[in-house]
Amino acid sequence: MKKALTLFYCLIFIIPAYSQIQPNSELFQEKIEKLSFMLGDWKGDGWVFTQQGKRETFIQSEKVTLEANKEAILVKGQGTHKAGSDDSIQTIHDAIALISYNPQTDIYDFRSIAMGRGSGNYAAKLLNERVLEWTMEVPNGQIIYTIDFTKEETWYEIGEFVRDGNRRKFFEMTLSRVN
Repeated sequence: MKKALTLFYCLIFIIPAYSQIQPNSELFQEKIEKLSFMLGDWKGDGWVFTQQGKRETFIQSEKVTLEANKEAILVKGQGTHKAGSDDSIQTIHDAIALISYNPQTDIYDFRSIAMGRGSGNYAAKLLNERVLEWTMEVPNGQIIYTIDFTKEETWYEIGEFVRDGNRRKFFEMTLSRVN
């Protein structure tokens, strides 16, 4: 009798509730498809202002793939530069990000883990068909990254620090698709 009662409760309450929260794969795939311009292997260079105010150049690569039944995008990035008196190559950026669609907010979730900076969850949105923006809240302001793919086979990205409505660019890179 106890088993029958348990089965009854499962059929009446748990299974209908579970089916209501099941994600809609087609919706997620459709939203991720809008970011397909990002897919591929990318290489190029850029510059960044360090916290000490010094401008440093770097070489960057990004590998962007579809994952999880085409419901998410995985971005793997690595940046290097020459360091020391012997100009040895040093990794200065090593990160991954997972981009997925959030139906509750109707924007993209941008989850990243970066070498030496930990991890975070950020909001991302398409500004137009080929421009993606993601924002980080930081002490005393915001950091906004804008990735522009409007020029064919080119990934152009800037990072800006925003405080009191004033924007200051601290990062820029231009990558070319290599496959």
